[in-house]
Amino acid sequence: MDMDAEKSFWATMTHGEKLFFVVANGNAASFAYERLQLHLEAARVQMSRIEEAIRRSQSWPPEPSSGASQIEMRDYIRQGSSRMAWGGCRNMLETLVGQPEMLAAKRVFDGYRKEFDHYVAGRNSFEHYHDRLPGRRDEDRVREIQPDPNAGAHRVYSGFRECKYVHSDMAWDISRNSLALLERIVEEVLSVVDATIDEGFLRKGMSA
Repeated sequence: MDMDAEKSFWATMTHGEKLFFVVANGNAASFAYERLQLHLEAARVQMSRIEEAIRRSQSWPPEPSSGASQIEMRDYIRQGSSRMAWGGCRNMLETLVGQPEMLAAKRVFDGYRKEFDHYVAGRNSFEHYHDRLPGRRDEDRVREIQPDPNAGAHRVYSGFRECKYVHSDMAWDISRNSLALLERIVEEVLSVVDATIDEGFLRKGMSA
């Protein structure tokens, strides 16, 4: 392959494919780069389902075949908090920015680490729901709250209020705003990742 043909070949490669040549663990990084998009697309699909379930539950009179819409809405909200792909996106981003060549991207990601931790905690509250019921081993993890000073304190094991999933003394936005935030974080981190890949290719003389 002559030099021009070789550079043309490099130019056709995606950033995910180029990772093989510019980071220490190219296999893991390339897998994470491609897998990240799958998690993000899953979040978009799930958000559409949540919105549809909420819309059907609020219709009056109930739409035909939507007699169980309230149960359906709760199921989708449950799926939304546990499968919103925040955890999956976090894991893939951590693999990407964990490469020694990706320190600049890691600084961007670290600025959002608390957001990921918050949503993963929401997922965990569902996955370990049974352990936090009264009399179970983790019941003390559900704190008492007293939003109304004129009413007694109580515990919230799960619920839905104003487009938020609530558990204990915490709340997670599961509206489209949370999806927009996730998309923005991924875009910001990947913009630095992509720039680092391009710089690495340029240093190696592999750019067109």
